[in-house]
Amino acid sequence: HEGNMLFTPDGRLALLDFGLISLVDDTKQEAIANSILHVLAENWRALIEDFRELELLEKPAIWVDDNGGATTGLGPGKWKEI
Repeated sequence: HEGNMLFTPDGRLALLDFGLISLVDDTKQEAIANSILHVLAENWRALIEDFRELELLEKPAIWVDDNGGATTGLGPGKWKEI
């Protein structure tokens, strides 16, 4: 937040809390920018894909039984990506 940043007397930005700092690769930077554009355009389907690229959402999956058939999730089984 803005309380962890200030301008030095010579005009440079000083970061006071390095928990705020993170490396973001080009793919993630693009997804962040696209997510803003998709919100402004109300393109919710594209926003979901942006969130997946940012690893904010898992890929869609269903709970299947040991034979790979969809089940209620109350019995034994595993997640299967769809």
